Amino acid sequence: MKPEHFRLLADKLWRLNHLYWITDKEGKPVRFKMTPEQLEYFEACIPATSS
Repeated sequence: MKPEHFRLLADKLWRLNHLYWITDKEGKPVRFKMTPEQLEYFEACIPATSS
């Protein structure tokens, strides 16, 4: 893998918003994307990682 791939995979926020899939109300798979409220909670609970 390229160095930028390792950097992205080390980023928890990037992984959540790019690699994970959920099921919507109709049962269709959709890529997970944090709502503003989820992002605020995430940023408060998870310390930022230095790159």
